[in-house]
Amino acid sequence: MEREEARGATAPAGLRIGLAIQALDRLGGKERDALAIAAGLTARGHDVTVLTRSARLPIPAGIAIRETAAGGWSNHDRARRFARAVGMAQRAEKFDALLSFDKLKPADAYYAADVCFAGRVHGINAWLPRYATYARLEAECLSAAGPDMLFLCRKQADEYRRHYSLDAKRALVLPPMIHDPGPHEFYERRAAVRHGFGIPTAATLAVSVAVYSRQKGLDRTIAALGEIPQLQLLAVGLKEPASEENLAANYGIGARARFLGYRDDVADILSAADVMLHPARLENTGLVILESLLAGVPVIASAACGFAEYIERFGAGVVLSEPFDPSEYIAAIRMATEPQTLAELKGRARDSAPRLRAEGGLERILDVVERTLRRRAAMQQSREAARRQANDEP
Repeated sequence: MEREEARGATAPAGLRIGLAIQALDRLGGKERDALAIAAGLTARGHDVTVLTRSARLPIPAGIAIRETAAGGWSNHDRARRFARAVGMAQRAEKFDALLSFDKLKPADAYYAADVCFAGRVHGINAWLPRYATYARLEAECLSAAGPDMLFLCRKQADEYRRHYSLDAKRALVLPPMIHDPGPHEFYERRAAVRHGFGIPTAATLAVSVAVYSRQKGLDRTIAALGEIPQLQLLAVGLKEPASEENLAANYGIGARARFLGYRDDVADILSAADVMLHPARLENTGLVILESLLAGVPVIASAACGFAEYIERFGAGVVLSEPFDPSEYIAAIRMATEPQTLAELKGRARDSAPRLRAEGGLERILDVVERTLRRRAAMQQSREAARRQANDEP
């Protein structure tokens, strides 16, 4: 299985594409990718209909929204009902191709925005209905009759292949997704951003981006900063920051740690940082790693992150070993923020930005998605033609 590269070929006729995603209520990585791909396919002349349970986010122009009746009392019940609703919609609408951002067997292509469920340690939870539902949906999606798999990084693809037998022809690794405002002057807004948050211009500033603290390892970072008195912390994106504020107070770092909710200026905040800290426990890819490198900021991240490979490839930070060792993390932060080392790491991060832009990005991903959907649509047309011929239908 090789990383799929863009070829740029585009057939003239547009497809009727169904794009399935359970919810568009918050702008996480999956949702941002889904909206960007929907808009990109529309711009290329395809007719895109988004199938979802709920859509509260702004939808790009030209894209139809179909909210499915797939409610339920629990997340796994809603997932089960949504899978059934999408199957019914596909049979009714007869889309030329169906692209899913959740694990659905009827799809033609699955954009693998989620971790491998079979690869997680479930313990006693394996006896619960939640486990049975998610395990079944994943197994059906990964079956031989399921969709083509569009993996987001090699680490993720390897994890799935450890648990499922996948034909190499239907298992592709995409170029890295980059939501990038484009090259800008390194640290051009550093002083303004720091002033806005009351952070001294000369202070060493670490930034973390997380919606869910424990999953992204923010508690690990708070604990580490208790041992590194010279470091300031700015944590962005938290859904409920109160518990992190209390934890910071317990570690005696409340005066040099700031916890923010959702922000739409993350790129500017990253540009004001000296280092990005991302010791995640569970991370499919870690898009913030690429965003940090594009901003010229080195990263310290756990090996659990799929995109940690780019830190190692460019030498622009530190990848922590697994299982996580707090002492190793503290030592890595101290080493990376030592002035001479930090200057070298920043230089490597800056140098990595043009290489990332050349390798990845939305247009390259659209090439692969479009080619995959066209191939699957052609296969379906051939099967339908054969069926009609066998039944002597016009």
